[in-house]
This record gives sequence, C-alpha cells and structure tokens, in this order.
Amino acid sequence: MTASIEPSAPNNARQATITSWSLLKQKDIRALWLVGAVSANSRWMESLAVGIWVYEVTSSPLIVSMLLFCRQLPLMMLSAAVGAIAERFDPRRIMAVGLMLTTLLGVLLAFQAWNGSLTVWQALLGTFLQGVYNTTDFPIRRNLLGTTAGPKGVSPAMALESLTLNVSRLAGPAIGGLFMEFGGLYGAYLTTAFFSVMGACLVWRMQKRHRSDPRAQTAAAATVNAAQRQSVRQSLTEGLAYARARPAILGMLAVTMLANMFAFPFSAMVPVIGKENLGLGPFLVGVLAASYGVGAFATSVWYTVRPPRRVGHTYYFGALATMLPLIVFPFSPWFALASAFLMLSGIGQASFSSTQGAAVFALSDTAMRGRVMGLLATCIGTSPAGVLFMGAVAAGWGAVWAVSVSAMVGVVGMLAVHLLWPEVKRAQ
Repeated sequence: MTASIEPSAPNNARQATITSWSLLKQKDIRALWLVGAVSANSRWMESLAVGIWVYEVTSSPLIVSMLLFCRQLPLMMLSAAVGAIAERFDPRRIMAVGLMLTTLLGVLLAFQAWNGSLTVWQALLGTFLQGVYNTTDFPIRRNLLGTTAGPKGVSPAMALESLTLNVSRLAGPAIGGLFMEFGGLYGAYLTTAFFSVMGACLVWRMQKRHRSDPRAQTAAAATVNAAQRQSVRQSLTEGLAYARARPAILGMLAVTMLANMFAFPFSAMVPVIGKENLGLGPFLVGVLAASYGVGAFATSVWYTVRPPRRVGHTYYFGALATMLPLIVFPFSPWFALASAFLMLSGIGQASFSSTQGAAVFALSDTAMRGRVMGLLATCIGTSPAGVLFMGAVAAGWGAVWAVSVSAMVGVVGMLAVHLLWPEVKRAQ
C-alpha cells in the first residue's frame, strides 16, 4: 500500500514513498507492530484453547460465551478513560507495566492448569484481566502507531495492522487447537506469558519521543497541556460532543458497535458448534476457527497491495458482508461447508477492519485523536452486550440459533445505519 509524503528534511528535494513494508524500517513502528502481532496471536490462541477446555468441563454454551464477555467487558468499561488518561502519562510505561502483569498472570494460570487445580472461575477471571490490558490497544498503541507514521503514513500503517491481525486470526486458533489436542491448556498460558515478556522488551526499547511531522508534534503538545487542565470526565465529554457533531464519525462508531455486538461474538460459539454439531476434535475445531482467518488474511493482503478507493463504502459493506454468511454458517452439516461460510465472513471482516482505524483517524483532528480512538475502542467493547444476547439465545435454543439470530439482528441494524447516517458510505 503506497502513499506520497513530503520529505521532512528541507535539503531533500525528492518526495519519499511510504509503503506498509517500508514503515517497518523505523524502529519504533517495528516495535509497535510486533507488540500488536504477538498480543493478537496470544489472544486468539488462548481464546480457542480456553473455550474448548471450558466446554469440555461444563458442556454449557452459556458459560463458554461468558469467556468472550469477560474479555470484552473491560473494553466497554475502560477504553475511553484509558484514551484520556494516556494523554497524561508516558504511554510506553502504561504498555510495559500491562505486559509484565499479563506475563505474571499467564505463569500463574499455566501452573494451575498444569497441576489440575484450575477452575472455571479462575479462567474467567484470567480472561477478564487479559481484557484489561487489551484496553490500551486502540487509545495507546494504535494511536502511537498512527502518530509515529505521520499523516501520510497512517493508511499504510493501518493496512499493515489489519494484515497482521488477520494472520493472527489464522494462526492463533490453529495453535490453540494443537495445544488442546496434543498438549494441554498450560501450554497456551505459558505461550501467552512468553509473548507478553517479548512485548514488554520491545516497548522499553522504543524511543521516548516519537517522530512525526512538526504540526502533529505541536498539536500533541497542546493536547497534553489541555489534558493536564481537564479532568478525565471533561475529556470524555469533549470526545463524545466531537463525535456527535460529525455524522461520518458517529455512523462509523455505530457500524463498529453493530459488528462487535452481533457479528464477532460468534467466535465464542465455534468450539460448541465444532464439537457438538460437527463432531470435531480440538485440532479440527481450531482449523474451523482458523478458516475465518484464511478469508480475512487473503483480503487484507489484497487491500495492502490495492487500497480501497472508497473507504466508507468498503467499511460499511465489509461489516454487512461479515454478518450475512453467519446467518447460515451454524446450520452447515459438513466441515468443508462450514469452513467456506466462515471464509466468506472473514473476507467481509477484513474489508471492515482494513478501513476502520484509518478512517476514524483521518476524520479526527490531531488534538482529538486519542479521545476518538478511545471512543472507537469503547464501541468495540460493546460486544459484551452482544455476547450476553447470544448466550441467552444459546441457553434457550442452542448455539446454532444463537449465532444465526444474532447475525440477523446485526443486518437489521446495518439497514438502520444506512437510513440514519448515509455519510458513512461517502467517507473518503
């Protein structure tokens, strides 16, 4: 993915060309990208492995869905506040401390799983605490990634981010399934701890001040000064008022909420559908979950090479295309057909996620980006409400209908967005 950028040095007469890959030559961007990569792989691997274990122990789709609820609840509760708080402290320190705490958590849970004393409530608590660290991703790590890349490097940086996330959707579940088939849950937890240590080391090696264009640095300094004079509550209020005054941002936040409430929670039901309806073992359940990542990965590679010209259009219809295959996926009687529907859904998800961060980042003024990205993370964090809805349907009608009905509700919501905020599809 390429974009033109004016050279920062006055003695350089030629324009530089930024690509997703050339950005990785910058030390800080490479560190931020690697932290996101290892965290995402750890998250998908652990989610699949713990989901299989909980279903084997409880045989309850509702309790399995509570794992995703516990992971996403902190996003809904804390992300906007983290975006405002991060303006007052060194973001590297926040990320590094969080990674070291997740390392300790992974080691403790691995020990419990290894000696056979791990309980369901401990697994749920561990998932919740992992979710607390995840609240730093959008308002801190991705905001730093965009700021460090500079205004003209945001789009390729976010495309690389989307590509990496979708690789993790492919690799993480497959690795988690392997652990559960041939090893044990403790291996997944230990791997999470190892990845967290790696991430903490990468963060500490970053430069304290991140490079960006002079205008961005000036605006960022003004933001910090203003933030020091405001309370967190005032910062959040300003962020909400800013979004309300811009229909394109408000509509994109609504699309994000719908996708995270009624589409993405389906992943909690994959271990149940795979084992109960398709009769799969742990490894093939992991392969089934990874098929979603296959479609997402292929599509994100395409967008990295050929970025979408109509960002809002791709964002909206990508979310819609994520939901439609999920209506029929759980009724598939064969593994291959179920995998195919998940691949189609993954294609839609990649179209959605490849344009999500870049669109909101580009539509926001520099001084408000941290707060807007925090609001975006909060909208992503609304998925616990969707998980509760899906879990309630699963308790009454089973996992198959839970996924299908949830996707249907999401499609209806997308039609409402089309009527209320048509500006979303016109955003460039």
